[in-house]
Amino acid sequence: MALALGSAVAHTGWNALSKAGAGGGTAFVWLCTVLGALLVVPVAVAIVLAQGLVPAWSWLAAGAVGAALHGGYSLVLQAGYERGDVSVVYPVSRGIAPVLVAVLGVLLFGQRLGIPSGVGVLLIAVSVLLLLGDGSRAGAGSDVAWGALTGVVIAGYTLWDAAVVVAWGIPPVPYYAVVALLQLAMVTVVARRHLGVGVLRDRRRLGRAAAVGALIPLSYVLSLLALQHAPVGEVAALRSTSIVMSGVVAWVALGERVSARRVASTVLATGAVLLIAVSAT
Repeated sequence: MALALGSAVAHTGWNALSKAGAGGGTAFVWLCTVLGALLVVPVAVAIVLAQGLVPAWSWLAAGAVGAALHGGYSLVLQAGYERGDVSVVYPVSRGIAPVLVAVLGVLLFGQRLGIPSGVGVLLIAVSVLLLLGDGSRAGAGSDVAWGALTGVVIAGYTLWDAAVVVAWGIPPVPYYAVVALLQLAMVTVVARRHLGVGVLRDRRRLGRAAAVGALIPLSYVLSLLALQHAPVGEVAALRSTSIVMSGVVAWVALGERVSARRVASTVLATGAVLLIAVSAT
């Protein structure tokens, strides 16, 4: 629980910073990816040397799929933030993902969810449905669509990561280092037309990118470690506590209008997390 909740805090932080830097588009995503890789790769190398791990080709294969999923997630999420509100895109994506993960986790990995966890997952689904009719701003339907698309990608990489670290036993930090390097190559290709010296001249954007680059690996590695101790459905749902945090950040720090539906959705999501937490203890 502590690992998953710590991941949620870090996740909320970098998403808020990503929204603040949304105007940077794919160049901002590239900058965050570069800085994240610079942080995680040395740590991974140190772990490999200290523990005497022997790199295998399976690490590269697993990392290639992970990079495609995580790179796609970064680009889709940033596109959603350029076009919509954090208080809609974020909760929809983080709410839909654990529902998909829980169902597929049972079907693919044979994992079992307790009754409280099952009810919690359903409450998260209801909290997302509440946002579908939110009319607090024009274009809310588009925000929900971007959030839903992001949620599908999140479910994909969560299930893949669970298979990598649980079923295949690949060490989490070295795996993420491979993902980070391959993701950097992918994002560089996508963002190549928008790169240049100007990307490094905006000190405020560079600072945000540095913070995002640090928080993304932290959030991700904590979630991978959590997957080694709990079912994938519970980890995904506990990470969705960030729904509550993101709502507060969107209102207080980003100045977004938070409607009654969004508040109700957040309350339901909070109740869902409490149920899942009870089931996990």
